[in-house]
Amino acid sequence: MSSNSQKNIIRIAMATFVVIMLSAVCIYMIFHFGKVMDTISGFLKIIAPIIYGFILAYILIPVCAFFENRVFKAKTKKPKTAKRLRTLSIAITLLIFFLLIAGFFRLVIPELYKSFTIIIKSFPTYEKNVETWLTETKDKLPENIKMNFNYSASEIMDEIYEFLTTNVLPGITEWMDSIKSGVFTAIKFVLNFIIGIIISVYLMANKEHMLGQCKKAIYGMMKKETANDTINNIRYINKTFQNFFVGKLADSLVIGLICFIIMTVFQFEYAALISVIIGITNIVPVFGPFIGAIPSAFLIFMVNPVQCLYFIIFVIILQQFDGNILGPKILGSSTGLSGFWVIFAITLFGGWFGIIGMLVGVPIFAVFFTGFKAYINSRLTAKNLTTDTTEYKDVSFIDDDNNFIMIPKEEVKDLRTKGTKKPRSLNPFSNLFNKDSGNEDNNSNNDDKN
Repeated sequence: MSSNSQKNIIRIAMATFVVIMLSAVCIYMIFHFGKVMDTISGFLKIIAPIIYGFILAYILIPVCAFFENRVFKAKTKKPKTAKRLRTLSIAITLLIFFLLIAGFFRLVIPELYKSFTIIIKSFPTYEKNVETWLTETKDKLPENIKMNFNYSASEIMDEIYEFLTTNVLPGITEWMDSIKSGVFTAIKFVLNFIIGIIISVYLMANKEHMLGQCKKAIYGMMKKETANDTINNIRYINKTFQNFFVGKLADSLVIGLICFIIMTVFQFEYAALISVIIGITNIVPVFGPFIGAIPSAFLIFMVNPVQCLYFIIFVIILQQFDGNILGPKILGSSTGLSGFWVIFAITLFGGWFGIIGMLVGVPIFAVFFTGFKAYINSRLTAKNLTTDTTEYKDVSFIDDDNNFIMIPKEEVKDLRTKGTKKPRSLNPFSNLFNKDSGNEDNNSNNDDKN
């Protein structure tokens, strides 16, 4: 037996073994899904500090690189100097990170607690304010509309109060109880977070070496061409995710600050609380502004219904500024998706994974969309066809010389063209039409003969 035959036998045996093992794993997962998920959950809890470290490093590396390459220009320095500048860049990045966390707990958390306390204590006053406003508004309505306004102001407030007491407050109470009972979990999270910070520092300090090890492994396991494509794809995925998340975080931070400044200047109620809500929900594309504006408007409505109208106008202006000016400046074309595909990705991933899906859905879908687009373009290039989408807008079929031909609507049944093959894929009823037109030709020929 030749060496090639032996190699083929070994490859077939290995492939068969892999298929059998994968089939066994799939069958086990189907019948023991609960145990598998428990195992995965336990494993994730064990490596939680490493996950936190990678996430923090992924977020902080662009900031560190900004100081290292733009401020200190470490690449132009000697190795020892560059190493010291990297250490200094990491220290500045961590300082900014800790200052942001300290500022959040020092400034934002007390304001949030104060706002919640005022809301609970002042609810009877807010109820009277809204009831008075509804009564005055009802009295100003025309008689024909007032007759159809069946609910009184007190009944409407009773409905709102019942909704809050039966739906909102129990949820808040349950959430607070879970926080009180989860002290051990919170301590464990803090410890894991501290370890994650240490891991992120190591990753930032040795990112080139870590990347070199990963690339070395990829080139060792794959063919050179496949490895090149894999590394290029990973770099694109990293660029898409990093541009989107870093840009979106910066955009949301700016929007939150603008919201806080404007609301403070014009003396809106709960400026800090509402600014935090607006800033956090703004991270979610498209739907985020609406998610944050609805509860915020309701809070202001409870205090001053007229001021609520001004707030809604302000939020609309703010979101228009974000969507048309600030967002494009910061994000640019970080995803390359049109508005339709952004909404599609948010709806799809949000339905599957909730809020987390809405956050990561856009960059994930952008990666798959770009991969599919690259595949289609490569197939078109192999067929010597253009990849310009605008060229396909008015095309009816493409002839043998790759000419793009458009058939007018009134001639769409006549699928025969001179000098070209019939475009069978244009219409599922093309054979029927051709058969009819062929019969007409035969009849006309017979008439000529007659």
